[in-house]
Amino acid sequence: MRETADHLAVLVCRDCCCGSRAKHPDVAHDEHLEALEAAVAGVPGAAVVITRCLQVCERSNVVAIRHRTRAGVSATWLGDVIGDAEVEELCAWLQAGGPRSAPLPTNLRQHRFPAPRTTPGQTGRRAR
Repeated sequence: MRETADHLAVLVCRDCCCGSRAKHPDVAHDEHLEALEAAVAGVPGAAVVITRCLQVCERSNVVAIRHRTRAGVSATWLGDVIGDAEVEELCAWLQAGGPRSAPLPTNLRQHRFPAPRTTPGQTGRRAR
């Protein structure tokens, strides 16, 4: 994935256990993905990208938000993004420009975790 100055990639894990009705049958996974897509639709340089396993299976529904900084590429990793309220807050933050514009909202900070040590494989397939 080529990173440009205004690049904002919302990596959404949808592989072995994230986004799975088998693990979370009462979660509206497809609707959450559609909400994320709609949230970044009007944000310059932003895209939702569905990835293979991000290798943090102890957390469900992992989202990594990558963006350029003066120092290079930075990422905000969020786990257990399962509830409608978390997804709505994430969408509002992304619509406002995400990490390029504002700090992570207080209610999402409990979902933040350090980046894994391994580099995840990415399908490169953009969300529908």
